[in-house]
Amino acid sequence: HAHLMAALELLLLYGRASKLLSEGEDSAIRLKYTQMIGAAVKANDNRITNISPIILLCNAISFAIETGKYPVLSIYDDRSMVDPYRAIFEDEMFYYIPQHLLKEIKANYTKINEDGFNRYIEGTKALCSLLADNGVIPTFSNGRRAKEMNVNGTTVKQMHVSKSKLAEFTRLY
Repeated sequence: HAHLMAALELLLLYGRASKLLSEGEDSAIRLKYTQMIGAAVKANDNRITNISPIILLCNAISFAIETGKYPVLSIYDDRSMVDPYRAIFEDEMFYYIPQHLLKEIKANYTKINEDGFNRYIEGTKALCSLLADNGVIPTFSNGRRAKEMNVNGTTVKQMHVSKSKLAEFTRLY
């Protein structure tokens, strides 16, 4: 932004010095050019924000939850009728998502939304790191990013996805 404004001032200085521009024309050009630069900077900021990997990953998780692709049950509900590897549980603060689903959730979102997400982080471990580094999931005292949960006698590693952080990143899109 500063470079473009400096270039504008040099051009206007030359225009005034060579008597090609009057002061009124100078002001009108400055106003129009400033508006154009502002619009370009804002569009660029929006584009950068929209393609941020954490925002895209949070959108993928929200999309998976909202579309019903995976059953979402209260943590207190009866779990006897759900596939422990495909179910997402929730309480007031967290979604409990099987860690192994993260890569699938990202892939499903990428198929529907052509936004360049594929060129970003691919593996489950890297995706978990992205979520943890941005405070969307906690890192537990043992350094792990998922806790084991017993679902129908099956132990499944569940990520504790913060509902408030997920909503915060999803709103940025």
